[in-house]
Amino acid sequence: MTTKLVDAHPALRSNREGFLVRTQSMIPESLLPSFQDTLLPGGYNLLLGSGTSLDSRNGRGEILRSAEQLRRDLCSATGARDGTSLTRAYALLSPPQIQAELVDRFSKCTPGSSVGSVPRFLWRRLFTFNVDDVLENLYAIPGSKQVLVPLNFNSAFEPTPDRRELHAIHLHGWVRQPQAGFVFAASEYVRVMSTLNPWMHLLAEILATEPFIIAGTSLNEIDLEYYLNHRSPATPRRGRGPSLLIEPNPDVATRSDCDRYGLVLVPATFGEFMEWLREKFPSPPTVADLLVPDIAGLFSEGLSPAQILRFFSDFELVAAADQPLPSSPSPFLYGREPEWKDLHQHFDIERRDNATVKNLVDHSSAPNSQTRLVLLSDEAGTGKTTIVKRLAHDFARSGRPVLTIRTLSRIDSENAIACLSRSTVQILLVADDLADHAEQVIELLEASSIAALLVVVGAERSYRQEYLDVVLGGTPRSSLQLSPLTLNECQQLLERYRQFGLVGDTFATKQPRDFARRLQGQPIAIAACQILNDFRPLEAIVESLWEAADADDRLPYLCIALAQHCYSAGLRYSILQAIMGPQKPLGRLMAQVPLRLAVNAVQDEFVIAISGIIAERILRRATRRDGGMLLAAFVGLALSLAPHVNRKAVMRRSPEARLAGRLFDSDKIVRPLLGAAAEDFYVSVQKQWEWNSRYWEQRALLQAEFRLEQSPPIRTTRCGDRGPSVSFDNFGQAFAEANGAESRRGRRHVR
Repeated sequence: MTTKLVDAHPALRSNREGFLVRTQSMIPESLLPSFQDTLLPGGYNLLLGSGTSLDSRNGRGEILRSAEQLRRDLCSATGARDGTSLTRAYALLSPPQIQAELVDRFSKCTPGSSVGSVPRFLWRRLFTFNVDDVLENLYAIPGSKQVLVPLNFNSAFEPTPDRRELHAIHLHGWVRQPQAGFVFAASEYVRVMSTLNPWMHLLAEILATEPFIIAGTSLNEIDLEYYLNHRSPATPRRGRGPSLLIEPNPDVATRSDCDRYGLVLVPATFGEFMEWLREKFPSPPTVADLLVPDIAGLFSEGLSPAQILRFFSDFELVAAADQPLPSSPSPFLYGREPEWKDLHQHFDIERRDNATVKNLVDHSSAPNSQTRLVLLSDEAGTGKTTIVKRLAHDFARSGRPVLTIRTLSRIDSENAIACLSRSTVQILLVADDLADHAEQVIELLEASSIAALLVVVGAERSYRQEYLDVVLGGTPRSSLQLSPLTLNECQQLLERYRQFGLVGDTFATKQPRDFARRLQGQPIAIAACQILNDFRPLEAIVESLWEAADADDRLPYLCIALAQHCYSAGLRYSILQAIMGPQKPLGRLMAQVPLRLAVNAVQDEFVIAISGIIAERILRRATRRDGGMLLAAFVGLALSLAPHVNRKAVMRRSPEARLAGRLFDSDKIVRPLLGAAAEDFYVSVQKQWEWNSRYWEQRALLQAEFRLEQSPPIRTTRCGDRGPSVSFDNFGQAFAEANGAESRRGRRHVR
């Protein structure tokens, strides 16, 4: 029979397991490069249904049942009519029947060949509708590239781990935790969804933007349809691999759904697809291949591969190169923070502060120096990031090992000290946004075993200096505030933009020295912004950009400006897309629009404003003139972050937990920006955040400050009074209503 099928389909042949394998590509050739670039580093998510386990066996040696066979068996067990749906038949089961039909018959499974190749590849996350333990037993076999972390639908939310671990979320329940129940009945779907289950929320959020491989499930299941409704052909991120639906028997409805949701249809079984992957990519990389650089001679012997892998999960070794300036401009020239290739190609200019910082680092590197921390603290837009990256690049080019911080979560200080203590040479650690990891950096500096082996240069915005002073305490340090641009630096900057045809004023090209004087003494980001906008005053540029922007673009931009003000990495791409909804693709805001966004140059899962200085000024403008919209941005951010933050996320210091913590800071963020509307913000998000002690702490501080300033005291809010409610799904509508109310009652005074 196999021979006849192969003869009938010359693009297929039989492999050693008997699968019919395509000798041609299973996806269009034009998509293969982006597919490979996403697959091999572990960028794909898996969403698996029962069809992927049909050749696996349970502890009794029985082939696992499909969803349809399970439905028929449950109908027979309960006496329901043959046509009864699975959800209705499951609802009729007694506890002993649940044990017999589900727990016993889906436990102690032996994985089939269909899923056998899954552990050979790296994956971002794995979601499954299956209740069996096939995956757990599969990843227990030696040779898996990741450690599987099983999670049930009722498990507490956990931030996405680094690539060493793979979360496997059982959306319908799991036989190893039968006491939690199973999500088959329609009433169970409704109950779990109504509680804003974090895993269901996460899947709906990332399915809209991230690359997925969906297999073993049809698209007409009630919860999958719910998840896919957050996705459209325009919501997936540009530059990522295509999302695939693996379906051996597609019909016209399946093809229509793939078009509607932007999925690439692969007409094959999951086993055939995985065998094609195995033959197409016979030696996929391990996590160590991706993270651990060539470190010959950097550490002495005695470190285990696991220690080294953990170390390079937290840190990145800077590699430097000298490359010519290209013919086309980089996003760096439009205000985005520099990528390493921008330093390689020398897009930046030579500043006198570069030499000053280098001299401080050289002094700290001396054997008898007591000061091993150099700190740059200044306002946004002064060029701190570019200067420390230039320093890192030049030191690495000279042969000195330089590390930067890779992780967004807490550094494993104990492991870092163990590795650094075996360093054979002194290492320079560059810590941009130092406050994010200040506590762990101090632990490294205070470790006696690496006292002479580590020098740190950090940069941070000046408004976080007070926090740094508390954390750093009496740690010896050299502090530096950057100098204003000199005339020579302004001329360099103007010439750089002229080289790329980005100077629109003809007189500036003819009389560069005169125009350079206009820029002298300003932060470099403001100077660059003025060059790009015909040398107009910055406030005029900001106002014109705001007025030129579409009304629908203003709120998401303000959300990013607020997020970036609180947390320099910005906001996760999938969260912002969820805020905007499936009909408003985020990618459009990264094109040529007045209020333009960009992917973070270092952490590409996060979105920032392409010009940080413009974002800061837009935020200030909203504080003065658009209090209603700014309140909507605060509330929208808090609500969209809520499913991503719990006590475990706070302890791990996940990006969402950090952003939320700063968003609720009454003294530094809420009150300075919202003024009299500050209490409205805390009241609006109480239901989602009342579990969090920081929420109550900051709200109490706000109340105390207002009581000191106002007489009589303002009314306090009862716990049950949630005030104006703005939910995650409707805060765009709430923004429109807030703007309408604002214009009807006159502008609210906002400090």
